[in-house]
Amino acid sequence: MDYAAKQERLDQAVTEPGARLAGFQTLEELFEFFEIPVDRGMAAVERYNELCAKGHDDDFGKRADRMYPIDTPPYWAAVSMIASGVMTAGVMVNENLQVIDENFDPIPHLWAAGNVAGGRYYNEYPVNPCVATSHSTAMTFGRSCGYQAAGVEA
Repeated sequence: MDYAAKQERLDQAVTEPGARLAGFQTLEELFEFFEIPVDRGMAAVERYNELCAKGHDDDFGKRADRMYPIDTPPYWAAVSMIASGVMTAGVMVNENLQVIDENFDPIPHLWAAGNVAGGRYYNEYPVNPCVATSHSTAMTFGRSCGYQAAGVEA
């Protein structure tokens, strides 16, 4: 399905002018529509549902009372507009939020979170409909950095 056909489906899926939202009966259909590798998408959902059943988010520390399994269709997805709005550079970090040097090697005992950690948004910051992602990443990544610096498993 080409971009125009996808956009038409998204536009028809809702009644609000300008909304970009679509419902799908299977997660596989949603992943395929948005060109997300199905195996990776399904693995992420399975892991999240496992944590929901456990009642504790071992990966990101999400509050248990805010965890809801992803298991009942329709599954909804939104397309958001991206626009420049914040600094997207900063010091570069690896997947563990360790600051890396010019050779991409981690600098011992140095982590970064919040707006100082570069590379989170590649070259743009999402503003609609997911404003304030900077706040949530600062809290989530800050927590991870704190645990790592303390030598404690999250």
